[in-house]
Amino acid sequence: MFTRAPAPRPPRSPASSKKSVSVEKLEPRQLFAVGITIDAGSRAQTMDGFGTSFGGYTPNVLTNSTKFQKMYYQDLGASMVRVPLQFTALRADDGSLATPVYMGPDLKDNIKKFNFADPNTLRVGKMVRASVRYGVGKVAVIASLWTPPHWMKGAEVSSWDGKPNGKMPELKVGKNGGSSSSIGGSLIDSDENLTQFARYVSAFVKGYEAYYGVHIDAVNLQNEPAFRTWYSSAVYSPQLYVKAVKAVSRWFKKYGITTQLMGPEDVGVGNAASPSILQRQMRYIEAIRRDPEAVRAVDVLAIHGYAQDGRNANRSPQMWGEYYNGRKSGNGPSWTGVKADGKPLWMTEVSGEGPTWGSAIRVAQTMQDGITRANVGAWVFWGIANSTTQPHGEALTQGTDATAKKYSAFKHFSRYVRPGAVRLATNANDPFGVYASAFVHDKDKTLTTVLINGSDTDQKIRLRLPGIDLAKFDIGYVTDATHSWTRLRAFAVESGLAKFTLPANSVITLQGGMNRPKPASVSGFYYKDRDADKKFDGVEVGLPGDKIFVDANNNNRRDARELFATTDAKGYFRFDALAPGAVRLRREMPAGWEQTTPVANLVLTGGQAKTGVLIGARPRA
Repeated sequence: MFTRAPAPRPPRSPASSKKSVSVEKLEPRQLFAVGITIDAGSRAQTMDGFGTSFGGYTPNVLTNSTKFQKMYYQDLGASMVRVPLQFTALRADDGSLATPVYMGPDLKDNIKKFNFADPNTLRVGKMVRASVRYGVGKVAVIASLWTPPHWMKGAEVSSWDGKPNGKMPELKVGKNGGSSSSIGGSLIDSDENLTQFARYVSAFVKGYEAYYGVHIDAVNLQNEPAFRTWYSSAVYSPQLYVKAVKAVSRWFKKYGITTQLMGPEDVGVGNAASPSILQRQMRYIEAIRRDPEAVRAVDVLAIHGYAQDGRNANRSPQMWGEYYNGRKSGNGPSWTGVKADGKPLWMTEVSGEGPTWGSAIRVAQTMQDGITRANVGAWVFWGIANSTTQPHGEALTQGTDATAKKYSAFKHFSRYVRPGAVRLATNANDPFGVYASAFVHDKDKTLTTVLINGSDTDQKIRLRLPGIDLAKFDIGYVTDATHSWTRLRAFAVESGLAKFTLPANSVITLQGGMNRPKPASVSGFYYKDRDADKKFDGVEVGLPGDKIFVDANNNNRRDARELFATTDAKGYFRFDALAPGAVRLRREMPAGWEQTTPVANLVLTGGQAKTGVLIGARPRA
């Protein structure tokens, strides 16, 4: 089955253990049940990070603890943390959200109106500050608002049609210094109020960064914007949400703030029986799509991971696929998926599941659902730890228990799948059986794979690695009903093949160091195909100043992270330092033009210098 290794002390850097590890002998050749291939030439999303917020019942005694901070950033390997934007940090006379504190155009003056040592802000702020000291590499800090200040809100509008629903915001002032809550209502839709809101967000972001010594990488303007709850909340129609996004984006630009905007961050993907939950998220996205300024303003599409009720994760692999690829239904909601939007996709909140392995393995399976079916590049759980007396579902563990099953399940991704890794396609995509994801980190020269066996029987695996120069997986961990993050002996790779047994109901993470293949290059000529015969006739002229791009996701458009080359004065182009594997070259077509030659589908080998690629185009008739 698998061979346990002595439990070493966790290294500071997940990718740099120097302990000697013996290599497990290959099993005798026999008929194996499951063949898995990792496709080095099929690259998907870039991973941005894994982490949690400190929601639920995470007490101050933990967030202030060095032991807890090291557990989070070094043992769990968290590379992302989500914080709340607390308007209760305002220096208001009564300490509530009700007292207007007007913001002028001067950012520095506005920052002075906040108290970033406010207990509610400081509780998480100390933990975030520790990321600089204990983080393994850069830790991304993301932030969400639960409500605008109470005085900025008025009559609540429907999240579906924007019409008033007869409800007003309700203020609950905290007792004995406790935080205030502003429940429901909607941001007042006026230019003056939107300006105030944008200046508030700007001042909080820059003031928080200065006080805690971190950069806020992304901010969302409303946590779960579609409904009011018993805690601080606000309701936005899709149109109102777009207005808020544009207002904040404009003031970010005026102040030179580089923090990205993410959203809409609604409750989740729903399930097959409740597709309207995901339809609601897509209504916000569709409103953004209709407004070119909003499209430019939103950098990251964020969503929560709940399948139904906003408290429990459950699983919904079908809906993760429909979020990405779209949904066509003759008797239900339909939408265009986020695949064509060309933006990073993040899951920024989910919770649920109990302490047993039968429940905890679903944490890993749900992560695999979003990562492989929706190309999600970040996964953020709601709570990291509760006190020992509080419910387990809100968090991954209790106290500083690093052996908890949910904690271990999450760690199978967070510890070794580092920011900047790129997911590779695999053929093991049975969400209730053998389920695999794989990630290559070009800078670190590592290949990491997470394999899940959701069945009740052991599965013998033949893991094929064509085109990947890897001698062994020298790092390996397993979690199942009787083991929590247990070290494995190394798995040898011979002739691009590794063989091992995946225990029933288990998760395994494997990582090995690669020899980096030599880069490849491609050069060619882009010309005006005058007679549209789909070939170069020798006299046709080149087109200068146009973009040829590597269409990595095959969506027929140049996305933000895709490589491109600009043709020179004679129409020639060149790509250097391309990774070996499959490459698709297209022209980014201006309006009124069409490409006449087929897409250049190339398969490059290490060190290859491919020349003579011809791409023709002409104005549409």
